[in-house]
Amino acid sequence: MPATTAVIDPNVLISALIRRDGGNPASVVRSIDTGVLVPILSPILVTQLDEAAARPKFRRYFSLVDAWTLRGLLEAQGQWHADPPAGPRLTRDPNDDYLVRLYRSSGAEWLLSGDRDLLEAQLSDVEALSPQQAVVKLMNRWT
Repeated sequence: MPATTAVIDPNVLISALIRRDGGNPASVVRSIDTGVLVPILSPILVTQLDEAAARPKFRRYFSLVDAWTLRGLLEAQGQWHADPPAGPRLTRDPNDDYLVRLYRSSGAEWLLSGDRDLLEAQLSDVEALSPQQAVVKLMNRWT
């Protein structure tokens, strides 16, 4: 069975760094590491991850080396796409709209996020999943 492609909101990746040893975001990262899940990347998405990971408030949870290691995994396993062009507002939080546009332009199967603005956007052409929903779907797909 081919791997599943997904645009992964940086908030999921930061959550995985915070709780590396457990939880659904960490399971998402393990799915990337094993090749079951292929992350869709773009310059904006990676920049958002870098900026979030560099915040001093996260040093008590993970080091910058941990964040760079995750970024290296994403770059090694991911599919790069150009940043999608801006357009009309799509969600309650316009800062999340690039994720929807990247999902659409890349042909990704899923958009993974812990952000209610994305999960509740009710965009008929977007399969937005929480990390928990994604882990369940991956388990069902591969068992």
